[in-house]
Amino acid sequence: MSNQISIEFLAQSTGIALRRWNAKLSYLACRELVDRKIISGKAMLGTYREPNLDPSDNELLGYTIKHTNYGWIVTDNGLIFDPCNCVAGSDRPVPLITSQNESYYAAIDPLTAEIEDIPDHYESDEIFQLKPGLHREVFSQILDYFIGIKGLTMLEAAVIANQNFDRLQPYNKLVYEYLVDQKLSKLIPLNNIKKSHPHLARKSPGHFYMTE
Repeated sequence: MSNQISIEFLAQSTGIALRRWNAKLSYLACRELVDRKIISGKAMLGTYREPNLDPSDNELLGYTIKHTNYGWIVTDNGLIFDPCNCVAGSDRPVPLITSQNESYYAAIDPLTAEIEDIPDHYESDEIFQLKPGLHREVFSQILDYFIGIKGLTMLEAAVIANQNFDRLQPYNKLVYEYLVDQKLSKLIPLNNIKKSHPHLARKSPGHFYMTE
C-alpha cells in the first residue's frame, strides 16, 4: 500500500465530496473504500485518542479523547489506514497509515456487531437528528434506551442498518426510509431492502450494501 495515495484520489474514486472526509463522517468514507475494494480490510468504528502530555480532567491512561464514533480501516496486513487523519507536513492531503496503537481504541465492526454491543449513548455524539414523536420512540425502543433520544450516533446508525431483517420488525420500513433520507443507504444490506422496498431494490440496487 502506497503512502503517496492522496485523499483527492480517494474522493474521486468513491464519489464522496472532500468536505465529507471529516471525523464525524469518517466511517462512511472507510466503508466506501472497503466496499469498493479500493482498500482491503475492515472498516471499524471506535474512539480516536491523542497522546496527552499535559494532564487534565479528561486524561485517560495518558491519552486525551479527540473523537468518538471515529472510523478507520484495519487492513488485511494489520495496519491502520486512517483516511481522515492526514500525514503531517505533506504537500497534499495523504491518509495516515500506521501500525496499530493506543490512539485507536475500542474498535467495533458494525457489520458483525449486535445492538447490545453499542456503548453508552452520549448526546454530544449525535449526528443524525430524529423527529419528535414516532421516530424518537421507535429508535429508542430498538436501542432499548429507557430515556428517549433526540438523534443517532454514527455507530448506532451503522449497527441498526445492518441488523437482521426480523430484528427490526415491525419498523423496517420506517427505519430504512429514515436511513435513506440521511444519505446512509450504502449501510443497508440490499437483501433487506428487497424485502421491505422491492421496487427500490430493483430500481437502484447500487445504492445499497451488497453482501458477498
